[in-house]
Amino acid sequence: MRFALLKDDRLKRSDTELFTGTGSPEGVVTAAIGDLYSQKDSGSLWVKESGTGDTGWKDLSGGGFDENREFFSGDGVTTQFTMVAGLVASDILDVYVNGLIQREGASFDYTTDFVNDRVEFNTAPLSGATIMLRRIR
Repeated sequence: MRFALLKDDRLKRSDTELFTGTGSPEGVVTAAIGDLYSQKDSGSLWVKESGTGDTGWKDLSGGGFDENREFFSGDGVTTQFTMVAGLVASDILDVYVNGLIQREGASFDYTTDFVNDRVEFNTAPLSGATIMLRRIR
């Protein structure tokens, strides 16, 4: 990929531009659909989704995702933990036992059953272990 740094704090790659600045770009930054804006004061990333001129920006960094965390306690026997909030195949799922991330897969730590909204560990977490299922949709 080739990028060009433009003198007014913009980065351009072919037909997509990356603008940077402080504050929201809505009503301020004129761009084409598909262009990006990095908001320096908040770390937010915006994309120009619609409209012409300086309107039609969408903040990709906040409010667009649904994060849910559910906690369980291991008993040394139970291997299946059901997520009350539900699971779908497009979810991002992180599974932790005592703060350590677990690896998904039959030959690793756990498998995911999206039909029944649950995680099944290959070996039951120890008694007193803290299990956290973190789902991002």
